[in-house]
Amino acid sequence: MKKKKKTAKKGTRRVGRPSLLDDEASVRQLEYAFSIGCNAVQACVFAKVSRDSFYLALKKDREFSDRIDKLKQNPVLKAKQTVFNDLGNPQTARWYLEKKAADEFGNRQSLTVDATVESKNVLDEETILKIMAEKKAKMKNEKKSAKGSAK
Repeated sequence: MKKKKKTAKKGTRRVGRPSLLDDEASVRQLEYAFSIGCNAVQACVFAKVSRDSFYLALKKDREFSDRIDKLKQNPVLKAKQTVFNDLGNPQTARWYLEKKAADEFGNRQSLTVDATVESKNVLDEETILKIMAEKKAKMKNEKKSAKGSAK
């Protein structure tokens, strides 16, 4: 007779460690870390959260995952805004054009190489066929000797 496993009744307290998403302080620290440009490892260290817990929370909660993705963009957006606000500065404007319109304003460097490349076939077709025939004959001999010793 098999014993039935006891399971928690619906509406009872959960057993085990609370979810990362239940800890508001950790979530706030993770959000702050991502908003200043930290990667996942750095953010987890900052928030004192295991990477496994973090990735599990991302997988479980789509809203949390989307929020983290948006926060990761903050430093990039702030940098773009800073560059945009400083386009009145000729140095910034030149740098921006060199990066964004490289075909027209980029620094071009060309390199000319004057060399000849000589290609040699080490093995011609006849030599390759000869080697293949020798290998095939050797394999046949090995099979024959293996059969002979097995008898």
